Amino acid sequence: MVKDFIDTQDFTKQELLDIIDLSLAIKKAIKAGYYPPLMKNLSLGMDIAEKKSILNLLDNEYIVIACGGGGIPVVQDENGDFQGVSAVIDKDFASAKLAELVGADYLFILTAVDRVCVNFGKPDQKELISMTVGEAEKYIEEGQFAPGSMLPKVQAAMSFVKSGWGKRAVIASLEKAPQAMRGESGTLITL
Repeated sequence: MVKDFIDTQDFTKQELLDIIDLSLAIKKAIKAGYYPPLMKNLSLGMDIAEKKSILNLLDNEYIVIACGGGGIPVVQDENGDFQGVSAVIDKDFASAKLAELVGADYLFILTAVDRVCVNFGKPDQKELISMTVGEAEKYIEEGQFAPGSMLPKVQAAMSFVKSGWGKRAVIASLEKAPQAMRGESGTLITL
């Protein structure tokens, strides 16, 4: 596959300065938690390069810990070789993708809080024992979940739940993971 690349000679000096200004503005906005509309929920054909090795380990009854740091972003070239790229892999979305690829029925996203909350930090804060994907979408539209904090966890859980019939996700605290596995803590997300 041959790709054409844009050369800086294709632009005037002012156009290049405008592109740099726009890039810096986007970078600043992302650091502040805002993602431009074209970047929201962007998935570029995400896959887990090591999925065969992970599946082999699972088949041989090993406990596999993976995707905790998100991973190293790579693309596969026309020869099948992997090349590193400059990008960020969200650990919550990577974990949801891995759970989908290995055929998991449940995805547990462990974090610092026992349950997902609406009106977080306000006098009328409410812990959610469960919510459907539809309810989660409504809460997202209301801006209930902070970008870079609870929002990607909820979105990853929704993505996993929508990936197949009967899939369920739980967002819970690490401290109460055993209770969450018994349904006694955490927020259960279903279709």
